[in-house]
Amino acid sequence: MDRANKRLKLNFIVKYTFLSFVVIKIWRFKESLIQEGLMDKLFDLILSFIESKGLLLKKGTYVDTSIIEPTTKPLSKERREELEKVPSNKIDSNADSTQKRGKKYFGYKRTHRNRHR
Repeated sequence: MDRANKRLKLNFIVKYTFLSFVVIKIWRFKESLIQEGLMDKLFDLILSFIESKGLLLKKGTYVDTSIIEPTTKPLSKERREELEKVPSNKIDSNADSTQKRGKKYFGYKRTHRNRHR
């Protein structure tokens, strides 16, 4: 291995080790805050500071949906209406058509929610 590659490898190891150290310290600090019941107080303090500067912080829920392909074909409109009147336990009518990023899909929706504070 030539000298430049050795130096590059050493720089990578040093930076990776330092980054790992920092991440572990932050994680331990966060866990300590949670154990002492201080996490919510810290968030409230940060929010108060942000609002005192005239900034707006939006809170909400991020929703991501995965589409699972079914083993069956889409039901026709007529067949779907028929199943609404007379349900059948042999036909799965839960799969449906949807659109994601402008592309049409048929399948089951699996929704993931993540609440942002």
